[in-house]
Amino acid sequence: MHRIPRLDRAARRRLITRGRKTKDPFTALRFLMIAKLGQGLSRHQVARDLGCVPSTVVKAARRFAEAGEEGLLDQRAFKGVTKVDARFKETLEQVIVAFMRAYNQRKKLNPSLKLAAGVSGSRTAV
Repeated sequence: MHRIPRLDRAARRRLITRGRKTKDPFTALRFLMIAKLGQGLSRHQVARDLGCVPSTVVKAARRFAEAGEEGLLDQRAFKGVTKVDARFKETLEQVIVAFMRAYNQRKKLNPSLKLAAGVSGSRTAV
């Protein structure tokens, strides 16, 4: 297992704060794992405290040892270009609007759904 050196309180708090700022609960959990390992807890104690298995703690420690704090970030965000392009978004919008219009003919539409679908008109008249 990769050994995480003892971290002082300020370093542990900085790790926890950076993890929280990512808005991703799994990334925040990895930062918290490293903070607890830096406190001197074993991988089993950290896993028990955080409700995960020890192998997850070991993987986080390995990533931290190899790449530092950047290694704890979610790596999926950096893989290739997005698969949703403007043409797909336009087609999806057309399908949703067509569905909403067909639905609107059968039933009164919830005003908030109508606005989200881009169907124009007043909120009271359907």
